[in-house]
Amino acid sequence: MNINEFLERYAAGERDFAWLDLRAVNLSEVNLSKTTLKYSDLGSTNLSLAALRESNLSQSSLSMATLWRADLMDSDLSASNLSEARLIRANLQRGNLCHAHLDRADLRLANLQDATLRGASLVGADLRYADLTGADLTQANLSRVDFTGATLVNAHLDASSLTGAIFNRVDLSQLRLSNAKGQHQAVESAPIPALDVSIS
Repeated sequence: MNINEFLERYAAGERDFAWLDLRAVNLSEVNLSKTTLKYSDLGSTNLSLAALRESNLSQSSLSMATLWRADLMDSDLSASNLSEARLIRANLQRGNLCHAHLDRADLRLANLQDATLRGASLVGADLRYADLTGADLTQANLSRVDFTGATLVNAHLDASSLTGAIFNRVDLSQLRLSNAKGQHQAVESAPIPALDVSIS
């Protein structure tokens, strides 16, 4: 199925599109809310400003996809591959990202309030200034994650791996860290590089 047929069928009311191959296509600003795209390949696809609320993208591949300001509130991204994806300012509030792969993903300024990331891998991810209020990162691999300036109020990092994680300018007083593994940095005075939120 090519992109034109996909969009035509969506416009006609179809919502179940599992196993699609939509690699490296332009779906920016498209409304795909409440769509099932599980097991689909969306690697390197442009989904900037796309509406994907309540969509099912479980076990799909979004590696290196661009999701700048995409709205993924209440979506299912469990066990999906988002490695090296660009999720700057994306809305992932209440999203299900259990066991998702987000290694080296760019999540600067992303909204992850009350998101579930249990068992997810975020090795080397950039979470500067992201909002993780109430997020569940239990048993997540957070090695080398940059949390500079992030909001982690009532976030759960229990039994997570924090080797090399950076917590500059983060209030850790309401962070749940029982049984977390590895050494992390929490240096308030460390310089913070200029924040680049462009998608180019």
